[in-house]
Amino acid sequence: MPYPTQHLAVTIPLIAAMPPRYRLPVFIGGVLIDVDHVLDVALHKSGRARTRTLIPFHGLDVIAAVALIALWRKSPTLGAVVLGMTLHHAMDYASERDWVKVSLLWRAKRRFYAPRVRRGWEKRSPLTWL
Repeated sequence: MPYPTQHLAVTIPLIAAMPPRYRLPVFIGGVLIDVDHVLDVALHKSGRARTRTLIPFHGLDVIAAVALIALWRKSPTLGAVVLGMTLHHAMDYASERDWVKVSLLWRAKRRFYAPRVRRGWEKRSPLTWL
């Protein structure tokens, strides 16, 4: 799984290519969506969800939902968020063998049960995630 700094390094060229008003939304979609890992790691480390993976902002269905809302609202700002999310997920899927993040609905149907997810960097202190 890519570190947040790796997501940032790949997202920066896209941010630089965007008009100024879309830079923050691309950053939010490309980097800040990893904030959901904080909840996931906290539950895992507390022992409450050692075999569960929540990460609610990760999933192709989440991207599709945000894209549909962007189209419905005719919002280029949400479209920029979707662009960042797409880049973020492309990096995640290119580097992982655990495809649990493909669908939030699939995880919800399984009650977020995912015992075989490798938790490499998530096992370490958040200070080392950078």
